[in-house]
Amino acid sequence: MPSGWPKPTQRSEEWRYVTIREWSESVEQPGSQSTTKQKQKADYESTLDSAAGDILHVVSDVSHSDEDSKTVKEIRGIVQLAANFWLKMGSQRCRIIVMLPNLDDDAADGRRREHLPRKLVAQPELRRIGNFLGQQLDSIDEVVGECYRDIHDLGGK
Repeated sequence: MPSGWPKPTQRSEEWRYVTIREWSESVEQPGSQSTTKQKQKADYESTLDSAAGDILHVVSDVSHSDEDSKTVKEIRGIVQLAANFWLKMGSQRCRIIVMLPNLDDDAADGRRREHLPRKLVAQPELRRIGNFLGQQLDSIDEVVGECYRDIHDLGGK
């Protein structure tokens, strides 16, 4: 696991998956729901309205948009898309990690050309943490699809 990233536990991943599924069901299902799910949906909508309002406030400081304009609908749409994306990503049972290889070159220090890296990562490698059941969280050995790293040598020293 890359340094600086928290290591997921079986318990935390199960909690995340179950909790996000409950919220997704509350948000996506209209009509007759339990009181708890109705409250969750109302809280979710309130949060989206608040976020859109905050963004609109900042935008109105730098533009001539008003609260009746097309801008309000567009901002609300962006906030809705971001929230939907968050719900969908949170409901995934496994995690994907972008693995950048250690190129064993001098890091670019911005001072001299000979200190620039000699290799270019054209495509990082994607690896999966856990399996489709949300288990085996200590394993990141499996490369996702055909997403192997692609490194180009830019010339020797």
